Amino acid sequence: ENIEELAGVNLADELSVELVPGNPWKQLPARAAQVTRGASLPGPALAFAALGKTIALAAGDGWFRVAARGGLTRLPVDAPPGRSLALADYEGRTAFALASPAGLFVSLDGGRSFELHREADPPVQVALTESAGVFKLWARNAKGQLSVSEDLGKSWSPQRLDGGSGNVLAFATDGERRLSAVVKRASRIALGSSSDSGRRWSWVDAADSGNDPTLQLL
Repeated sequence: ENIEELAGVNLADELSVELVPGNPWKQLPARAAQVTRGASLPGPALAFAALGKTIALAAGDGWFRVAARGGLTRLPVDAPPGRSLALADYEGRTAFALASPAGLFVSLDGGRSFELHREADPPVQVALTESAGVFKLWARNAKGQLSVSEDLGKSWSPQRLDGGSGNVLAFATDGERRLSAVVKRASRIALGSSSDSGRRWSWVDAADSGNDPTLQLL
């Protein structure tokens, strides 16, 4: 509704694009987007996560939280930035999990303080889930091994993916019970999904994209 007024355009004059046959979309010009600068980053952004109004990122030489009125607030983490972080609601507060080359950093008090875990085997990807009162912390290391912790990082159990043995290239969660993973088996890439917190999985072959370190799964 009122898209022409909001975007300041006349849709009749704009290009039509058929993303699906018989279902045309209008391509809005760049001037139709209203962009508000939130903060100037101290370097390239390596990781980004948001939960409600809480935004955290890794950029430049550290870990940051986006302040309410713009600008960055450095998180109290004395470690180099990594390429993965996760946010979740934990007992009414925001929990943070940061995957740094120095180890796994966890905060349960909204980012005011952090505890270091897994110094000898730093994760390259992390995720947080909560289902039926069980809060889980997930971590994938550089060898493609996936582990899960139910005591906030004090102890870990290997996560064996039912029917999906192989190196885990990437994984993702919805923050609750649904998980997905991309696994490399021999020369094939398989995409798996689970709707019960990882107990049962279904798999389908995906395109053979090789062991791409930049692979992401959303």
